[in-house]
This record gives sequence, C-alpha cells and structure tokens, in this order.
Amino acid sequence: MRILGVLERRIEQLIEGFFSRWAGQRVQPFEVRRQLLREMDRGANGGSGKLVLPNSYDVLLHPEDVAPYRQARASLIKEFVDALHARAGELGGRFDGPLRIRISDRDGVPPGEIRVEARIEPVEAPPETHQRPAADAVARLRLLSGAPGGQHQEFLLRPPATTIGRDPGHAVVLSHPSVSRTHARIESGPAGTIIVDLGSTNGTILNGRLLRNSRAPLRGGDRVQIGALVLEYLEPLNRP
Repeated sequence: MRILGVLERRIEQLIEGFFSRWAGQRVQPFEVRRQLLREMDRGANGGSGKLVLPNSYDVLLHPEDVAPYRQARASLIKEFVDALHARAGELGGRFDGPLRIRISDRDGVPPGEIRVEARIEPVEAPPETHQRPAADAVARLRLLSGAPGGQHQEFLLRPPATTIGRDPGHAVVLSHPSVSRTHARIESGPAGTIIVDLGSTNGTILNGRLLRNSRAPLRGGDRVQIGALVLEYLEPLNRP
C-alpha cells in the first residue's frame, strides 16, 4: 500500500498544479485511478494457476469532462500505469501484453461519470512472422445506403475486434453526423461474431432490432444500421 500511497500523492500534485485551472472539474484523476484499479481486479483471470490481469484499458468520459485529460494525457497515463503495475505486484499477477491506457470521450456517458473497459489483449506475433489474413479470409461490412456515392464500399473486420465510429481513430470510420464518435464494436472469436453497441446516441439496429448498450450475434447477410447508414455483414469467403 505504501507504493500506491506515493503514486496517489504524485497524482494529487498534478491536480494542485495543472488541474488548478479546472477547480470545478467533475472528474478528478484519483477517481479515474480508483476505477482503473477496480476494473483490474474485476478482470483478473486465474486460469492455469497464474493470475493474468487486463492489460488494455479504455477510460471513457463525457465530452465536456475529457478536455483537461487530453492536455495532460502523457503525465496522467504514466501515473495510472505506475499504479496498475504496483497493484499487479501486490496481487502477484502478470500482464500477457503491453499495458495500454486510452482516455477518450463517448456519447452516452453522463457528465461526471467514469466508464472503464478493461480486457486482456495478448502480445501480437513479431512483425517478421505475423501475417495479416487475406482480404477474402476476413469478414466485411458492405455499405448499402445512407452515404451518397459510397454504396458498395467495404470495410474489413479483422479479429479479435473492430471498432466503428465517426472519429478517425477507428478501424471503420463512418463520416456521417448521425454516427456517434464511438458507435459500435464487432468482436470475433471461436464462439462466433457479435456486434456491441457502445452507448451510441442513435443506437445500433440489427435486422430492425434496436441495440442500446447491448450485444447480439452476427450472421452472414445481417443488416446493420449505424446512424443513418445501412450496412450488410458478410462472412469470410475463404476461412484461414
């Protein structure tokens, strides 16, 4: 606990310095740190006799709460990473991949609320041995309507997960005002493929069924509506 106490004091110093200009800020860094540690504990996997901890964390805030975090991102993320490493040492756990923390805004997160998505992302194969699957060996989304001139455009859905949204950082970027900055995610695994609505403003519609903060299985030929855009889910032509 002494290590975490030192880290907490360092974060408090950041608050007193950089964050003094946001004295009324609804979301304080120590609250984010507490939520990260809580999600680490919840996501711990004790399989094979070894405690494996989540190594990928998405901190999601209301758009009005995220501005100071963007300006102090590097310093705060370093403090958060140190806190997670300290907690991992206390638990005797390990990370199976590099520790990553991303801070961003998301439509649907109420002001003052913190949402953290934690997951275990294994290390990718080295560049010299890692081969990306051919385009016809992965699932795709085909744009059917809603974007003038964009019909029949296709987006590759590379496993294990593909995020969809208006922000340019997503694997599938849909530049339409009806699409949320971060709208949905498609996950692929041994049990099949699912689509997850990520708290989008207009929801995600699968074959006429509205999804809000929920998930559903995907099958070839399914129609997915993201905002005003309608897409078709296409299964791989050639499975690896």
